[in-house]
Amino acid sequence: MGKAAKLAMILNVAILTGCTPDLIAGNETGGMVSHADGFVNRDKAFAVAEANCKKYDKVARISGQDPFASTMTFDCVKP
Repeated sequence: MGKAAKLAMILNVAILTGCTPDLIAGNETGGMVSHADGFVNRDKAFAVAEANCKKYDKVARISGQDPFASTMTFDCVKP
């Protein structure tokens, strides 16, 4: 594999893994998820929020979205 092919592969991996939603902060009352832009990432971001709230026997409720920062805030509420 040539240098150009290796570099292209590394860049593709970096791009694909760098844009997945991550929990920025979260506890029993709620939190914030990064990379919550676009339809697919919003669904994935909500799944991250749900996983956080599930630890406290609660469900996630979206409380806000910032399209410029690509973040989603959520509350953890009793089902």
